[in-house]
Amino acid sequence: MISLLNVISKLLEWTAAYLIADHLERKRGLHEGQFGCRIRRSCVDAVAIMMNRTQKSWSEGKVAGALFMDVKSAFNNVSRIHLGKRMTALGIKPDLIRWIMSFMANRKVKITLDGETCEAQPADTGVPQGSPAAPILFVTYLSGIFDEVERRVPGVSGLSFVDDIGWWAEG
Repeated sequence: MISLLNVISKLLEWTAAYLIADHLERKRGLHEGQFGCRIRRSCVDAVAIMMNRTQKSWSEGKVAGALFMDVKSAFNNVSRIHLGKRMTALGIKPDLIRWIMSFMANRKVKITLDGETCEAQPADTGVPQGSPAAPILFVTYLSGIFDEVERRVPGVSGLSFVDDIGWWAEG
C-alpha cells in the first residue's frame, strides 16, 4: 500500500522514525548484518562484506556458500502485534510504541484498476510504503530473525538490505 499524507503527518512520521532509528543505533538493537534503512550502511557495503568473507575463505582453501532470499510483500505483511512485541524487546519507549500501534491501526485501502476504484477495505497488517517511518519499522520487525537463525545454525551469518537477505556459510 502507498501512503499519501499531508506535510504535518509526514513531519510527525519523520520524527518517530528518527527517534526509533536513533535508539536502535545507540543501543545496538539491530543486527550487525542489517544494512538497508540505516545511516552509513549501503547495499555496496553488504556486498563488499560478503565478497571479502568469501575471498578470505577461498584463500584458506575453504568453500563458501550463500543462500539469497527476498521477503515477499515485505512492507505489506508486517504484523502490528509482532512489531509491538519486537519494539518492546528492543527497549523502545512505551509512548513511542503506543504511537506506532495507533499509526498502524484502523487503516483502510482502496484499489484502483483501469479507472475503477473499489470501496475502502480494512488493512489489518502492513506499514504503508511511502511513509517516512515504514523503512525503520520494517527493519525493526525483521531484526530478530538474524540472531535466531545464527543461534540455531552454527557457522551461518546473515546479511540483509531491507527485504533482501543473504545467509552465508563456509566449510
